[in-house]
Amino acid sequence: MPTLIMNGELDDWSPADHCRQRVVHMTGKGAPVDLEIYPGAYHDFDVLSDKGGKRYFGHLLQYDADAAERSVNAVQAFLGKYVAK
Repeated sequence: MPTLIMNGELDDWSPADHCRQRVVHMTGKGAPVDLEIYPGAYHDFDVLSDKGGKRYFGHLLQYDADAAERSVNAVQAFLGKYVAK
């Protein structure tokens, strides 16, 4: 099944570099995997309640309006690409 991974560049819980490496290893071995990395964004970039930022188990969670909006657009484009109309 096609997969979309969206990650904040500064996410220290699910580091973007780990996602990049995983996608490289998965490429050509099954369904497509699209990866979107949002510059300057942390974990929970799309969670409005984390607008001011907070620490959880030592990780920074912080809302990023630009990344959140871009992620909505990415989901719409991904679905348009892979879901029959």
